Amino acid sequence: MAWPERLLSPLPDFIGDDEAALLEPLGVALHALGLGGVSAGMAVGVCGAGPIGLLLIQLLRRDIVSRSLCAAQGDRPAAFQAYAPGRSD
Repeated sequence: MAWPERLLSPLPDFIGDDEAALLEPLGVALHALGLGGVSAGMAVGVCGAGPIGLLLIQLLRRDIVSRSLCAAQGDRPAAFQAYAPGRSD
């Protein structure tokens, strides 16, 4: 996709291409987290286990929530297990 050069920022060398591809979905997940009004110890539900939903679950489980639930269709529960092996809640 062509993008105006003035809107681009160079990435540091320590950020690889695979990691860089997740920066925009991570930004959306962080924004959703801020809008959600989530506080420590809450139980939280995430609808969808696509890239943004999975990143949001990782952010939530890092320090914030006591329990999370992911609602997904098709093979998404397998993708969820890849992100949180051994955890099905």
